[in-house]
Amino acid sequence: MMHAQFGPILEATIFSTLSKRAESVITKVEPSIPGLDEMAKSASAVVYPKDAVAVGDSWTIHKMENGMDMEMIYTVESIDKENVMVAVSGAISLMAEGTISGSMEIDSATGNVNVSTVNMEMVVQGQEMGMVLNMTSTKQ
Repeated sequence: MMHAQFGPILEATIFSTLSKRAESVITKVEPSIPGLDEMAKSASAVVYPKDAVAVGDSWTIHKMENGMDMEMIYTVESIDKENVMVAVSGAISLMAEGTISGSMEIDSATGNVNVSTVNMEMVVQGQEMGMVLNMTSTKQ
């Protein structure tokens, strides 16, 4: 039963156009699935800071979505010629209460998020819920 509900979502392809700071400009989902374009926009929640970053630097993004206030903290763990490795942490409040954790690998040259894993553990109306968002992307 779950495969019938979630199968089309798992097989969809998401195309995104982002600004230089990784802000979502255009999101297109093929095949078109109602609501998935909004979910795809929220998955790319990182917006880069205006100034250059160094190892140990952090920046915070606040996002209000579906009655949840999400505070996501991005901390630069390492930088090399190819990648910037970023730890993700944070909190969820209002309609749900919980924590956010994860990591991102960002291409140093292009700013493309190559790989991202975000874990959300929360309690919604007394029910414990866990969600893992894994994303891989390439710049075309």
